[in-house]
Amino acid sequence: MRRVRAWLCTDAGCPAWMRMNPREAADPAAASKACPLCKGPMAPGERQVPARD
Repeated sequence: MRRVRAWLCTDAGCPAWMRMNPREAADPAAASKACPLCKGPMAPGERQVPARD
C-alpha cells in the first residue's frame, strides 16, 4: 500500500474522496472542492491505495 494526497469529503456519512492533481497537492489551501456525491465541502488529506507494480 502507498499513501496519496487526496480530497476527502467532510460529511461523516459520505465515502467520497478524489486524488489531488500535482498542482493541488503543492498548495491544497489554494483550491476548494465540492463533494461530487453530497455536494458538501472536501478537505485535503491522505488515502492508502494499492501500490502499482
